[in-house]
Amino acid sequence: MTSGKNLDYELIFSPRAIKQLREIDRRTQERIKKAVQGLKTVPPVGDIKKLKGLTGRYRLRVGNSRVIFLIDTYMRKVYISEILHRKEAYK
Repeated sequence: MTSGKNLDYELIFSPRAIKQLREIDRRTQERIKKAVQGLKTVPPVGDIKKLKGLTGRYRLRVGNSRVIFLIDTYMRKVYISEILHRKEAYK
């Protein structure tokens, strides 16, 4: 039997996502960091939905914030491209 650690995804934040995260208030930052940890598991957990019109893109809802990401199951990585307020996320 394999351990769960070998099945976990690696999280990779884009420079843009890091910048956007730093611009958010500290309390919301902590909520996002905690929620993003759920993306490491197989299958990912959280309020996740596939985005229409964007192939392979998903969003994770954390309050009024949206974490936009792509899952590469072959490389076992989750690429976090943006962290936006919900008003900006779907433009």
